[in-house]
Amino acid sequence: TRNGLLNKLKGLFQSYDQITEDLFDDLTDIFIMADIGVETTLDFIEELKDDERVEGIHSADELQPIIVDKMFELYLKNEIVNNNLNINKEGLSVILFVGVNGVGKTTTIGKIAYKLSEEGKKVMLVAGDTFRAGAVEQIKEWGERTQTTVISSESKDPSSVIFDALNKAKEEQYDVVLIDTAGRL
Repeated sequence: TRNGLLNKLKGLFQSYDQITEDLFDDLTDIFIMADIGVETTLDFIEELKDDERVEGIHSADELQPIIVDKMFELYLKNEIVNNNLNINKEGLSVILFVGVNGVGKTTTIGKIAYKLSEEGKKVMLVAGDTFRAGAVEQIKEWGERTQTTVISSESKDPSSVIFDALNKAKEEQYDVVLIDTAGRL
């Protein structure tokens, strides 16, 4: 999405010499297609048009840094992306990682395991990707690096591995269980 959005924005700015209503219409289309959301996009475009910095410029290239600033403001308000982990203060939190192969699920699990362990949480990693060659070994490596418990079985169905892990997590009062998956649910 990021690469597609960046390429479309570059193309847009190269195709306009001046700031026009058509430019704003095209920006709106690009942001909606990037799945930012219709309401957020419309509010963003209105704020962009009303920004006093836009009044003093004439070329589309000069609009780019203003768009970046405005997007950053939206990001800080959590209107586009909320990257906060919702960890229960008491009891078990379970996070299931899904996505297509190769997007970094397992690496992200390792990074989050490290962060949560550093915060004093009792963390368990679950190797639920029993299909991909090397997936179990990869999650075990992250377990060693982060000094967290890993539940795995290369011979079991993923749901069985996850079921066993959750039972153990409840019994042994873990705070967080991070579950790696094959990505296809």
